[in-house]
Amino acid sequence: RAEFARHCDFYQQQVKIHGAKLQSRSQLDARGQLLGEGQQQKGKPSTREENDRAEVFKLTEARDQLKTEYQRMQQVADDLQKSSGNIDKIQDQYGEYRNKLEYASQRLGHLKRKTEEDSRYIWWSFCFFLATVAYITLKRLKVFKMAYWGVSWTIWTGSTA
Repeated sequence: RAEFARHCDFYQQQVKIHGAKLQSRSQLDARGQLLGEGQQQKGKPSTREENDRAEVFKLTEARDQLKTEYQRMQQVADDLQKSSGNIDKIQDQYGEYRNKLEYASQRLGHLKRKTEEDSRYIWWSFCFFLATVAYITLKRLKVFKMAYWGVSWTIWTGSTA
């Protein structure tokens, strides 16, 4: 088992070394393609100084592109912050509107109950008024007296017969 573990460790070390070599070769190839092929097409620089200038020029272009990309990302981040602030303000306004709407709904319910109670009170008052008017009218027309005489006469007649 220990021998198998040593063999695995050796194999992992070999894989790491091989991976590092492969990565360095790919980086050299990529660098050569990035810097070397473009120069070969235009014509290979004759001196090392021209080669260094071309490399510096490409690096400054890459740096400038990175700067513009970074500035664009910062602008996007600022715009997102502003949008987030606006959304927070809108949510606060909606919350305030919801609270006012709930309060108005409660007040309207209270007003409706009070109106129903007042309506019931008015109807009972109207019925009492009609009963009072009927009583006064019947008393003035002497209907109560006539009803009394009719009932008493019926009773007197029924008791004598």
